[in-house]
Parts: sequence; C-alpha cells; structure tokens
Amino acid sequence: MQAASGQVEIAGKIVDKNGRIVATRVFHAAAPAQATTVQAAVAALDQAFGKAVAELVLWTARTAKDHQYDKTEPPKAAGKKAARN
Repeated sequence: MQAASGQVEIAGKIVDKNGRIVATRVFHAAAPAQATTVQAAVAALDQAFGKAVAELVLWTARTAKDHQYDKTEPPKAAGKKAARN
C-alpha cells in the first residue's frame, strides 16, 4: 500500500508586455500525510502547496529579471524605421 501524501502541481508562465510567453515551468511538490484523515490530508496539501509556491516565487523573480529590457533606453516601436543623421 502506498503511503498517504499531499501532492501539488502548479504551472507558471511569464508573459512580456506584448503578451508573448517568455518562460514556462511546472512545479511539483509532495508532503507526507501523518494519517488517513481529512485533517491530515489538508495539512499535507497545505505543506506541499507552500513548497510549490515558494519555488514558483523564486523562479518568477529570477526569470523575470533575466527578461527585462534595459530601462535606460526606451523600447523601439514596432514597424518604425530609425532616423538617420
């Protein structure tokens, strides 16, 4: 018989300001249930959810930072040609 556990899977995606998906990742986490009661199942799911969300937050912070454009230079407008001096 398999031990009781709470298992969570969360999919995250980072979308740029134009709606383009720049990164995706699926987070899995599990936590053992101390018994086979509803209360133990809820506690295990809560613990697994906390683990998965913590990973999601860290990944989001790191990944979003990697995909930011240089804010000292404004983004170029699509379809417009650069002026020549």
